[in-house]
Amino acid sequence: MVEPDEQLRLLGLMDGALDLCPAMDLCPGMDLDLFPASSSAPAVPSTKEVEQWKIQLLKYHRSAGHPSNFNLARILRDAGRPQWQVKVALALRCEDCAALKMGGSSSGQVPPASMRPMPRAWECVGMDCTEWTPPHENQKCTVLVLMDLATKFKVTKILMKCGLSEQKTETTEQLLEAFTQLWLQDKPKPVYLIPDNAKSMISMRMREVLSDFNIVLDPPAPKESWAHGLLERAVQEVKEVASKIRLSNTT
Repeated sequence: MVEPDEQLRLLGLMDGALDLCPAMDLCPGMDLDLFPASSSAPAVPSTKEVEQWKIQLLKYHRSAGHPSNFNLARILRDAGRPQWQVKVALALRCEDCAALKMGGSSSGQVPPASMRPMPRAWECVGMDCTEWTPPHENQKCTVLVLMDLATKFKVTKILMKCGLSEQKTETTEQLLEAFTQLWLQDKPKPVYLIPDNAKSMISMRMREVLSDFNIVLDPPAPKESWAHGLLERAVQEVKEVASKIRLSNTT
């Protein structure tokens, strides 16, 4: 990755040099007449000028097919735009590009390799809860999903039901009771339990009970929802299958 200072040096902005050529003709749809380059333009633009230029930059960015900031700044430099406009382009933020960037909002990138070895069968169990509204019913259910991360074996349980306008949250005691009944009674004891970051799943009570069972509670890092992606997908599959079964039973 090229550092910001290196980007400025490569663009010739560290020493004020500009290579003038009409390269913006290569990008159709960019109306540069709105901001004509002029040698009499002030070296320090006003705040209003900067904000107007950012709006216009986003139009250029979309018209050019969402290029990187460095490539966009290089095009502007080659077109002879003022230095301050080129520097603003280097710091441009496009919400569409940010939404497509891999990883969570805190890191902005996915690790190049797994942080731990791939789980073995019955070693790591994931836990997540979701709300599911059965078709043609005026109530919703809180469903617990447990899945072995190696074999993808799943078990589910409806923890509680409530009205569509009601808001209820599962408790730690409900989760522990369901985990004991659904998993510990008849399946191998896991080494790790990987829950969501809900308060009921990572509470002190949950940690104390699992510690007594010699099970490690290992939730994903905050704001890194992609790290819990297997469970998120499993939850969606469970809801889709449950809805299909309910519809087939009612027809």
